[in-house]
Amino acid sequence: MRVIRGVNGALHVRGFIMRRIGAFCICTWLAAAILFLGQHSVPMIAVSGVVAFAGLDIFRP
Repeated sequence: MRVIRGVNGALHVRGFIMRRIGAFCICTWLAAAILFLGQHSVPMIAVSGVVAFAGLDIFRP
């Protein structure tokens, strides 16, 4: 990640971190919803794991 100095730079970094936290929350809640709706079947456990890890990897810098 590039280092940006000054007030605008701090706001840019803060916005980036907030987007990462939001992406983490969305991915984990989506994986939990898949588990809940799939009633803990083995294929749905695998799909929820793929969703969680792929979603977190997509939003990686």
